[in-house]
Order: sequence, then structure tokens, then C-alpha cells
Amino acid sequence: MNGRAVDQAGRQDDPAELPFKHARYCYNWTAMGRRRWLSRREIPEPVPSIQQAGRVVPVGVLCLAAVVVIAAALRLWGLDQSGYGNLYYAAVVRSMLTGWHNFFYGSFDPAGFLGVNKPPVALWIQAGFARLCGFTGLSLLVPQALMGVASVVIVFHLARKAAGTAAGFVAGLALAVTPISVAVDRTNLLESCLTLVLVLGAWAVVRAVEGSGIKRLLLAAAVIGIGFNVKMMAAWVVAPAFALAYWLGAALGRRKRLLHLAAAAGVLAVTSLAWPLAVDLTPAQQRPWVGDSEDNSALSLAFGPNGIQRLLGGGPPGPSRAPAWAPPVPPPKPRGGRPPAPPGIAGRPGPLRLAEPELANQLTWLLPLAVFGLLAACFRERLQLPLSRLHQFLLVCCAWLGTYAAVLSVSSGIVHAYHFAVLAPPLALLTGVGLAALWTDLRRSDWRGFLLPAAILTTALWQLRVLWQSEGWPRRLWPILVASTVLGLAGWIGRRRVATGAALLGLLVLPTTWALSAALRPVHPGLPSADPRRLGAPPRPRPGPPPLLAFLQKHRQGETHLVAAPDIHLVAPIIVETGEAAMALGGFMGSDPILSAEQFAALVANRRVRFVLAPPAAYSIRPIREPEALPWVRKQCLPVESSLWRGATPLPSPLPGGPPRLIQLYDCHAALQ
Repeated sequence: MNGRAVDQAGRQDDPAELPFKHARYCYNWTAMGRRRWLSRREIPEPVPSIQQAGRVVPVGVLCLAAVVVIAAALRLWGLDQSGYGNLYYAAVVRSMLTGWHNFFYGSFDPAGFLGVNKPPVALWIQAGFARLCGFTGLSLLVPQALMGVASVVIVFHLARKAAGTAAGFVAGLALAVTPISVAVDRTNLLESCLTLVLVLGAWAVVRAVEGSGIKRLLLAAAVIGIGFNVKMMAAWVVAPAFALAYWLGAALGRRKRLLHLAAAAGVLAVTSLAWPLAVDLTPAQQRPWVGDSEDNSALSLAFGPNGIQRLLGGGPPGPSRAPAWAPPVPPPKPRGGRPPAPPGIAGRPGPLRLAEPELANQLTWLLPLAVFGLLAACFRERLQLPLSRLHQFLLVCCAWLGTYAAVLSVSSGIVHAYHFAVLAPPLALLTGVGLAALWTDLRRSDWRGFLLPAAILTTALWQLRVLWQSEGWPRRLWPILVASTVLGLAGWIGRRRVATGAALLGLLVLPTTWALSAALRPVHPGLPSADPRRLGAPPRPRPGPPPLLAFLQKHRQGETHLVAAPDIHLVAPIIVETGEAAMALGGFMGSDPILSAEQFAALVANRRVRFVLAPPAAYSIRPIREPEALPWVRKQCLPVESSLWRGATPLPSPLPGGPPRLIQLYDCHAALQ
């Protein structure tokens, strides 16, 4: 046929023109020099472009640029107002800069006494920026914001490859304006790095399922293993979902798939356990104590407090919990006759946890639209094994979203709102790909043509419910949502796609408002979330250096540690401000069995530490174990007059809006006399 294809009527067409015609079949030359028949679905579509200044600019590039600008603006604007972010992780980064030993083990203090209660991979990135740019708040926060933007770019790429440029734009935009993602990316918590790792792993799994071979699958396993060294078993939650997607989607024999998954499991185990094994194989005297562990073991921390106990309850506290000596917080008022969640915990365990007000307004604004879109996308092609590329993609996204949603919803452990940030990328992907399918079916005359208006109406009603559960002035935004919904339904009746598109933009008003609140006002460094009510409040002034710091530096006589305290909440600000060694006697919460009273007395005798900050003996602390050295300190050391070190301003509370800390400074030089 001399390079021409013949249609059913016997007409010949140039293969170069076939992508622009409604041809049913065509053929193409393969790399082996053979003709391969292409179905209509496989014929490449022309790439739309816009002519600017004599050059052709692809629409995909413009859409990606717009999404990146929005994501970067929400995450980088006014970032310096957040200070150092979470002081616990900021202190770890500053201690890492003092030497390779502290860098590798993730030491909390420059003296290498206590280690961080997470693997240090995410903090290594922050330390690298701090080494290049100097230790400042921006050098800690900018890497997190850039990781958030990178996640948006990868989500755009995944959705575009699955369903076109429009799907990529919607998915990237949905992730860019997700409130909890914006709030988390503006802190130095570990969720931004964990989310980026999961997005990279999803990209590798999608490529592996499409037929790119075992290399992509092994890459996905290695990436999830790196995620284990970001936040331990929190990264492993998605591993069974990715394995299931590969098993059902890869067009390979059963034996070959099984061998590939076994090899991936081996890579996952090696990359995950490399750092914990290196820590445990190091003699305890030559490394910091593993924070939040009972036996000074990184492996037991990974599979115990940071693993099973997180799911069943009783896990280690996050960087937002108050120490044992903090004054108790009054319980919140019951809502609707139901017992509320404890302070700081996001919702109550159960299948409807994502519908709780403190989670719904952070994440699920577009959830009904994603559900309807998933239904439309599933019916675009016939479901059969091996799965088509679209169904492979949907399987990866649904498995990712479902596993994390199930684990976090039923967990009775410590679950904060920012932990749900890992659900934002798969939810955005389903929204983008699903909306593309809904838009394609809009002009159909069967039941699928009703899916988009039903999705708009259902999503608007859901957003009204979430909005009504909020407090303050954000409730006044309901007319915008109602007007856009009515406009969209009227446009659907009148066959006007422009009006329907305007309604879809109206569904982004509320999540964008919440996201802007996180960008325009500092979020809580330990419990990040978006709340538009903060926009009406004046910014809080930054406190100056406390008189305690000047007193300790003036009376220091060569001790290794500037001061000791029961936990990290008092010494972390000192490490961040001065870079001096400060000792947390009981780890993060003051309950780690690091030192006995005799061992601490030996440190005092060897002039390793002199001053100790501790709650007074008469103060009734919570029923949590305190460091064994505190009774010895109260008995042997002399209290320092509070006017000499506290000044007129009491120490702030570790809890938002809580009362001042009840604390006393002790001088242990008296024990040497």
C-alpha cells in the first residue's frame, strides 16, 4: 500500500493526516520494521497550542506554569512570618550542623545525648539547605514548600498522561489549593517529604503497571523504603495497595508477577531497614539515645510506638503534644450530644472520620466530585483483565486513597489533621481524571450525561454542610456557592458549557479561601491547619529572648550542657537560639528511661551540667512517668530566685492558649558541697 492506510470504503489516506481525521484504524511502522495496527484510541491527538510572539506555546506548558505559580504563591508567600517552624525539628537540624556524627544519627542536641524520634532523612534535606544558606527559618521552611510544589507538578504529569491536559490542570490545581496541604507545606514537619515520596512511588508504580518492566517496580519499592526512613511505618501503609495494583494491572504471567513482587519486597526491606539497623548495631555509648523508645532501639521504635501503637493507641506523642508537667486542658464541649475527640486529635475513630468538621474543611471539599468522576471514568472503557491503562491508573489512586483513609480513620492512636495530608494527592488525581470523564459525557443523552450536574449539585450541598459546621465570618460565603451552582445547572439545561465551567470554578472558592488563610497568617508549628478566622486577627508579635537565657549564659562555668529539663519543650528553644547543648532528661515527653538518679548525679559531679529546669515538688503533674533524676534534683539542688531568671514575663505555655508553665530553676552546685 506504499505507506498508506485503507479505510472501510477503500479510500487511502496519508498516515500523517490520520490523527486529525475520524479514521477507525490505521497502521504504523514499529522499531522492528513491521506494520502494527493501531486502534482509534491509540491514535495520538494533536497537541493544542497558542501562538505568542511568533512562537508556538503548548497549552500543557501554560497550564503547568499556572498551576506551579498558584502552588508556589500559596506555599512561599510570607513564609518568613512562621519563624523556625516547629522548634523540636529546628533544634535537630541545628544540632546536625555541628558534625557528621550528629547529622547521621539525627541528634536533638549538639552534645549527642538524645536522638530524634523519627528517622532523619527529611531533616537531612533541611540541614543541607541550612548548610548552604545559613541556619534561618527560611532555610528550614523553603525546602518543605518546594517539596509541596514538586508534588503538584508530579500530580499534574500523572493526570495529564492518564486523561489529557485538562485533567492534569484540574488535578494539579486541586492539590495546590487543598488547605491541609498548604498548611503542612508551610511548616518544617515531615509530612511534606512523606507526601512527595508517596507521589514519586505512585508515578513509578503506574509506569511499572503500564509495562515499563521490573525496574520501575523496584524503583517504587526503593522510594517507599526511603519513605520508611522519613516517617517509618506511615510510608508502608501504601505498599500493599501498590502491590495489589501491580498484581491486577500488569500484563504478565502469574509466575512473573509473583517474582517481580518478591524482588520488590526485598528492595523495600533493604532500603527501609538500612538506617535503623545501622543505629542498632552501633554501641549505645557511641550514639544518642533513640527518642521515644523504651529500649534504645530504632527497630523497636519503628514497629512499636511509631507502628502498631499508632494504630491501636498508646503511640508516641507528636511534636504538638504537651509534656507531662503541662497544666491539663479542659475538655471541649460536647457537640450534638456526641462525645468530642480529645484536644489536638482530629475527629473520632470510625468510618465517618473524614466527615468530622476539623477534617472536612481541610481536605474533602471536592470529595463528591471525585466520587462521581471515578464512576464516569470507570465506565469509559470496558472492565477486563489485564486492565486498560485508565483502569490501571484508577486502581493505583483508589488503592492509595483507600488504604490511608481506612488506616487513619480507624486508628485509635494519636492522629492529627495534618496526618491526612497524604490523602490529598490521590484525591486530587481522581478529581482531575474524573472531571475529564464527566465533561466528555456531558452531551450524552443517556444517564451518563446527568453525572456532571449531579456531581456539581452534590458537591455544593456537601460544601454547604462543611461551611455550616464552621464558625465565624466564613459562613457568609454561602451565596457564592449557591449562585455558581444555580448557574452551572442552568448552563447544563441550556447546553452552555461555559456556565457549567463557571460552576466548577465556584466549587474552588471555599477550599481556596481556607488555603489563603494558611498562607496569609502563620499556622501552628505543631498542629498546622487552615482557618479563615485567623485572617481577622492581628499577627502575634514574636517574643524576645527570655531572661532565662541571659542568666544561664552569665553563670555558666564550663559545663557541657547549658541547662537540663525533663523534656524537649523547654530546651528546644534554647538550642535553636544559641546552638548550645541542652539536655532533655526524659526525651520528648519526659518518660524515656535514659538516665537514673545515680547517673545524673555523676554528670553533676563531673561538671557536665549545673542548672535544671523542673516543675516544683508541690505541683501535681499528670500521671505520666517523669525522669528518675527529678526527685534527686528537688532534694539535692537549690531553687534559684525566680526574679533572677524569669523576669516579669512567665514562660509561655506549650499548649495554644494554655496557662503559663509552672517551672522552677535549680542550681545543682550545692550538691557538690
